[in-house]
Amino acid sequence: GSITSWIYLKDPSIQNISKKYRSLLKPNHCRKFIYIDYDQYEVGIMAALSKDKELADLYAQPDMYEAIAVQLFSKEGIRKDAKKLFLSYSYGMKTKSLIDAAYALGAERAKAKLVFKKFNQFEAWKETIQKTFLANKKIGTVLGNYLRISHENETLSEQEKRVAVSQVVQGTASLIFKKTLIEVSKIPDAQIILPMHDAILLEVSFDFDESQVVSVFKNVLSKHFNNEIVGKASLDNFFINI
Repeated sequence: GSITSWIYLKDPSIQNISKKYRSLLKPNHCRKFIYIDYDQYEVGIMAALSKDKELADLYAQPDMYEAIAVQLFSKEGIRKDAKKLFLSYSYGMKTKSLIDAAYALGAERAKAKLVFKKFNQFEAWKETIQKTFLANKKIGTVLGNYLRISHENETLSEQEKRVAVSQVVQGTASLIFKKTLIEVSKIPDAQIILPMHDAILLEVSFDFDESQVVSVFKNVLSKHFNNEIVGKASLDNFFINI
């Protein structure tokens, strides 16, 4: 467990095993592993909770981090940098620090400022979350899962502002993921081996229809938000291909 209720295996900490060692896990005879992962999971949740149209449109792109890379750097192929920058922005990195970081990676300062200044509704939503946290001394998901503060300060620290947003987003993400686990567990011939944050390692037969699991992932996320966003998920590699 964790403060946001993600499923965490502590002893052994098998979810943290490096990909190069994951081949230690083997499926049973005449069975195989498949690995299904939510795509741009946190951003989709942020878009749905904040109801920011710009963010929702970005999430709807086939790969929003590639789209951000093009907007920032005018080229594809640097998805990892774009993802790191966008998530830093999402959880509250200061604008100047964000633009400096983008510039250090090769983006023009003016272009970076434009990219991160268009999510007005998302910014207003984050501010509401932070004000609620300060006023109520707690913040949580729709089903509870509260993070609390005990001090009587009149303002939040920058860290507390980031943590407040994270608690709502990550707490909601862990709730949806548990719903996904429950629905996947109902699929015949699909044995859950290991939950991996927002992905699942399954053992299935060789003729198993993998698309049905991907559909469950997508549908659970979409249904949670009354189809205000369309969930995204895909098959991924659990092992490093050697």
